[in-house]
Amino acid sequence: MIYKESIGLIGGFGAFATRDFYTRLLKAFYTGKERDYPHILMDNNFTMPSRTRALLYGDDIEQVREMVSDSCRKLMNAGADHIILVCSTAHLFLPDIYKRVPGSEGVIIDIVDKLGQRLQRDDVSKCYVIAAEATLKWKLFDAKLTPYGIVVNSPDEGTWEYIRNRFIESVKQDKVTDEVKSDFISFILGNASEFRDKDGRIHVILGCTELPLLADSYSGEEIVFHDPLENIIDWLKDNLK
Repeated sequence: MIYKESIGLIGGFGAFATRDFYTRLLKAFYTGKERDYPHILMDNNFTMPSRTRALLYGDDIEQVREMVSDSCRKLMNAGADHIILVCSTAHLFLPDIYKRVPGSEGVIIDIVDKLGQRLQRDDVSKCYVIAAEATLKWKLFDAKLTPYGIVVNSPDEGTWEYIRNRFIESVKQDKVTDEVKSDFISFILGNASEFRDKDGRIHVILGCTELPLLADSYSGEEIVFHDPLENIIDWLKDNLK
C-alpha cells in the first residue's frame, strides 16, 4: 500500500523513548516491502529544556513553548499530515502551540484524548496513571479522561521523586535492568491494588513515554497496561490514508 499522508514525530523529549516509538511504528507498518512504509518525518531537538521543570518551576518555560512550536512548524512545512508529540507532558503545552502555529490543532494528534476514546470503547472505567511530576500535578489525564467517564487515580505526591529517579531516569539514561522492571511492577502492586476496575484488574496508564520500556516484559494477569503511544500506532494503522 502506498500512503498519501505523512507522519511527523516531535522527539528529543526522551531520546530512547523516541527511538522505541519509532521502532514500534516501523514494526507495525512492516509488510516485507519497504515501499509500503508511510513517509515519516522526525524532529529531535535534544537542546530543549526540561518540560517538567518548565511546568513545575517556570524554568525556561517560554523557550520550551517556542521550541515545541518550532518543531511543529518545521514538520508542517515539510508536509506532515499528522504530528505526534512523543511525550505526554508536552501535551500540556498544546494550547500554546495551537495559538502560535495556525492550523496545528487539526494536525497534532492528542494521544491522551485518543486514549480516552479507546478506554471508553473498551468499557474501562477506572485507571491508575503513572507519569512525570508535572503531568501528575497538572492532572493532564484526569482532565482529558473524565469526559469519557473514566475515574483516574495516581500515586501520592510523596512518591513522585522516586518514580522519576528510579523509573523515568533509568530509561532516559539507557540504564534499564531486570531489577528496575521488577521494582516497577512491585510499585504498582504496592500502591494501586485498591484501584481495581470492575474486572478485578489494575488498569495502569503509562503516562510517561519512557515507561513502556519497563512494562514490555510483564506477563502477569493482574495488571493491564495502557500505552497512549501504542494506541496511537493502532489509530494510525486504521486511519492513515
